[in-house]
Amino acid sequence: MSWSGRSTSQQLKADGIIFVIKSGQRVYIQPGCMVPPQMVGTLTQRYLELEDVEVLHLLTVGPT
Repeated sequence: MSWSGRSTSQQLKADGIIFVIKSGQRVYIQPGCMVPPQMVGTLTQRYLELEDVEVLHLLTVGPT
């Protein structure tokens, strides 16, 4: 089954998926215009509860 064949209930929103990230993990962010701004914004709001999270990116655009 392709990704487009999945039901809406199987797809996670940015605000939900970001809470899967735990301290000590590595996060890859797609560069350039494909940066998911909601996900990055939600991740940065969690700065008090996360430690030692390595964020890898080439070019993050926008306010974050």
